[in-house]
Amino acid sequence: MKTKIGILITAMIGFVLGFFGVIVSIFADGDIFEKLNTAFVILLIYGALSCILGLLYKSTYKKFVITLSLPGIVFLIIYLFSEFNIMYIGYMFLILTTSFVGGSIGKKIHN
Repeated sequence: MKTKIGILITAMIGFVLGFFGVIVSIFADGDIFEKLNTAFVILLIYGALSCILGLLYKSTYKKFVITLSLPGIVFLIIYLFSEFNIMYIGYMFLILTTSFVGGSIGKKIHN
């Protein structure tokens, strides 16, 4: 039961982070450096939240990391169909990579 509630809460946090973080970072008005800085902050947040999930759920952290990062990736895929930009594919890869690295760091700290 604890795991199911945790996944539900993680999915809600992932949706909020994907909608108000990832989508805002690609719609930001400004030059490319402003967008990259915003994306970097969003990636740091994904890493920190995944580290916390790795600390809390060390045996099943991968399930939580996927649940956290999936909404942001889905938002990017949807936007990718309307306006293709190769950087969005890299952004998706970085979201997953940062989340998994953060989760594994949290798991190692827990041990």
